Amino acid sequence: MVAPKVPKVIAKALKDYDDDIEIISTSSLGGGCINEAYRYVTNKGNFFVKINKDNDSYEMFMAESKGLEEINRAVEGFAPEPIVYDYLNENKKGGAFLITTYIPLTSSNSREVQVELAKKLAKMHQHVPLNLKYGFSVPTMCGSTRQDNFYEDDWVEFLKKRRFTPIIHHCIGNSRNPKLLKEKGDFLVKHMDLLFKDYLPQIGLIHGDLWSGNWGVNSETGKPVIFDPAVTFGDHEYELGIMRMFGGFGSYFYEEYFKHFPKKKGFEMRMNLYELYHHLNHMYLFGSGYESSAMALLNLINKHLEKVLTEPDYIY
Repeated sequence: MVAPKVPKVIAKALKDYDDDIEIISTSSLGGGCINEAYRYVTNKGNFFVKINKDNDSYEMFMAESKGLEEINRAVEGFAPEPIVYDYLNENKKGGAFLITTYIPLTSSNSREVQVELAKKLAKMHQHVPLNLKYGFSVPTMCGSTRQDNFYEDDWVEFLKKRRFTPIIHHCIGNSRNPKLLKEKGDFLVKHMDLLFKDYLPQIGLIHGDLWSGNWGVNSETGKPVIFDPAVTFGDHEYELGIMRMFGGFGSYFYEEYFKHFPKKKGFEMRMNLYELYHHLNHMYLFGSGYESSAMALLNLINKHLEKVLTEPDYIY
């Protein structure tokens, strides 16, 4: 059988990985709006290949590779294993690629899968960084939004500086009422500490973009796997914001997960905060269609903060 035409740099990368590899066939895969995705069938098994022709994609694939490595360091086999990432061209322009192991996926909402996913996610959330700081070694991408992960000693400071201040600034350009968004966003950032006054954050590894499209079930093992991460070391609750926004995680999942991380005082309002970040991110990426949902959450949180500020006996 004649090997298909593939980019020389990818063929070379596979040869460098295993000199005996011969590419038998390739096929295009769907499921993403940012990258081209392919399955490479070889005499040494299957590989998953992503290609992106934007000039900043090398940084994106570096972050994804490091994120997958950290996930598998925390929970072995919980994510595809990264093999190599590199530029598509020697001049370091015109894009990059990432090669990982190929995991055949199926979907399942069985009780067993939901419980197993919760157990593995909880174990991952207990994986702490050596420096015990919030952040990550490189910036990561949530969708196509570059997220600064510069380390902070304090979780709330990380949220303010590395998540909410940047995303609110990004969204002002998409807003129908930028002055109001800035005013309400500034109030949130200024008083965000009040959402954590009776709560001690627990640092651990988080996926960062774990909606229903970024996990599946390995059809060969029946075990849940996660992929397309935007990792950081942060408080475990942060993970649940986008999960609540898009759904897809059943009652069996949450019943098991909260055995490992019981809800603490103020949980629901912190969930609103974490979900808000992803509504703002979608507003930035996809336009003002997400503004009403973002503003509804922002108003809800700010109303709560105003009560905490003005009513000393307010119980929440």
